[in-house]
Amino acid sequence: MRGEESALRRLNNILDADKEEMNEATRLLALRDFERVAEEYFDKDGKAELSVERDKNGLSVCLRFRASRAKNFTSLK
Repeated sequence: MRGEESALRRLNNILDADKEEMNEATRLLALRDFERVAEEYFDKDGKAELSVERDKNGLSVCLRFRASRAKNFTSLK
């Protein structure tokens, strides 16, 4: 049982080390797309920031920006 846990731990470490981080070009493209969508729902005040950090369960992604107001839409049913 102890050997299996050790092997599983090693395998998880190998898989974690093998996962490629988001490169800067991809991060900038994602930021551009997220900003375009955010502008549909908010009046943005300045540039947005995108952070991508690895945590124990995968990635933590945070899009952050200031807005002067949220846009509201009326449903036409």
